[in-house]
Amino acid sequence: GKVTQALAVGLPTVGTSVAIEGAPFEAEVHVLVGDTAGAFAAQVERLLDDDDLWQKVSSAGLDTVREHFGPHAAVATLADILELERWSQAR
Repeated sequence: GKVTQALAVGLPTVGTSVAIEGAPFEAEVHVLVGDTAGAFAAQVERLLDDDDLWQKVSSAGLDTVREHFGPHAAVATLADILELERWSQAR
């Protein structure tokens, strides 16, 4: 989704709780969350005002995207699928 795409290029991201639902992202670690217009704007302002927070959220988000969606994750998923297929054919 859009949050994952932003994090994949190192952009610290603000989203709603619905936007990160089901994703491996934790609020205040990988993304900042604002569920109302005012809360969303306040989170954007926090990022713009705090260089350390910007870097922390950027790095954590990028690392998590790489871990869950990078090439190694894709290869592991494919290997699992192939192993399941091989197992089901042997039965």
